[in-house]
Amino acid sequence: MFALGLTAAAVLSAGLVTDVAWLRVLGRVLLWVAVAAWGLVWVGFVWPREAAADGGGERGPSGAGEDGPSGAGGRGAEDR
Repeated sequence: MFALGLTAAAVLSAGLVTDVAWLRVLGRVLLWVAVAAWGLVWVGFVWPREAAADGGGERGPSGAGEDGPSGAGGRGAEDR
């Protein structure tokens, strides 16, 4: 994501210095793409935390709930 913003700034600067209109347009487009990408990163950062704060849907690294994929809660079949 950082590279998108860096590229947008470089193209905008080059377009302004050289007075090339299509570079300025390209820089603006890249800038908005970078802003949108950072917006998606922010949403991805906030979204899981809201679900966990509500107590619903806290997931482990494998994507399974606390009970694991079998729903056994770490117990064997004989303990059920």
